[in-house]
Parts: sequence; structure tokens; C-alpha cells
Amino acid sequence: QVHLGKRDNRLIRVDCRFPGTKVAVELLGYRYHRTELQLRTDSERINQLTLSGYLVLQFTYEAVVNRPDKVVAHTVEALLGRRAA
Repeated sequence: QVHLGKRDNRLIRVDCRFPGTKVAVELLGYRYHRTELQLRTDSERINQLTLSGYLVLQFTYEAVVNRPDKVVAHTVEALLGRRAA
């Protein structure tokens, strides 16, 4: 996990960030992304990162395990289109 800033005096963390880019990746597992509070926290974090210029990709556990080719393809596409300014 990487810290990218703060929101309401709490650190904003993402699962993956690629140095030299504004691309971040969130890995969504059912355990930590299913309650009302967790969903609200997730959406607020993603919105803040988007407003700060990040492109945030979200992948489920199922996608990472069963469709890694799509995960990699989307990540590469984002990285090619989002170089740091």
C-alpha cells in the first residue's frame, strides 16, 4: 500500500501506484469492500484521488485470479496514457 494524501485527517492509501505516473490500482476483496461504511469510504477516497488528477483502476479478487490478462491489459493501457507531467 502507498499513501497518496489525506482526507479528513486520515491517510489516503491505495494498493498499487506506479512511480512516474498518476495511475493507482485498488484491489477489491469482498471482506473489506461490502458494508455501507466501507463503500462510502471507498467512494470518497476514489473521488478525492480523481480530483487530485489520479486515474484509479479497480479490480476485484475474482478478476485478478480468473482474468489476469484483462487486469494487465487495462493497467498497461492506463500506464501508456497517463505519464506524469
